[in-house]
Amino acid sequence: AIDVVALEKMPKTILGATNPLAALETEPWPVSCHAATLLKDWPNFAEKRTSPPKRYARYQRSLRREYDVVYTSSDAMDQEAANAALVSLFKQKARRFAETRVPGFEAGDGKQDFYTAMTLNQASQPHVHLSVLTASDEVLACQWGFVFKDRYYYLICGNETGVWAKYSPGRMINEAMLEWCHEQGLTYADFGIGDEAYKYEYCDEHATLLSHRAAL
Repeated sequence: AIDVVALEKMPKTILGATNPLAALETEPWPVSCHAATLLKDWPNFAEKRTSPPKRYARYQRSLRREYDVVYTSSDAMDQEAANAALVSLFKQKARRFAETRVPGFEAGDGKQDFYTAMTLNQASQPHVHLSVLTASDEVLACQWGFVFKDRYYYLICGNETGVWAKYSPGRMINEAMLEWCHEQGLTYADFGIGDEAYKYEYCDEHATLLSHRAAL
């Protein structure tokens, strides 16, 4: 027996096929899903997306003059480096969860263990993309994503604040990630659910999601 049906965050289509559940009586989900279509011509893609504020570009040029800025992805990390990157990512994300007062990586909830196991497991390693942005060995931002077929799925990102905030390290690691995706020949960078402002800078696909609720 069923009392309530609640279907949430439903896309209208899935890989081009109509989602049959979208034929039910639905209403829009409060937030949308966003993805960037990666063009083969990287300069053309970079030009097409919304230009970031000039102050960020100025600050970032200054950062690169003063520091050796390096983007490192998991395919160039050994296990020790991957563990260190995960520690930094979890620390950055925990700080952000505390600032926004939302549930995060609580002790004992298994989330950190899950991401650590996925990163270090030989079977999943080809799909996991862990990356770090450093300035002269100082970690500025970290990102954890998943690659499947022609898509990159953006899942977790953390960045430093304080003296590094004006350089917008989160924006910098996004830029580096998109260029990495282009170099790998990926077609999409899927930024997932949520209407954060930065997604509208990078994404050209915006999918409305649906929900269906019925009391029986």
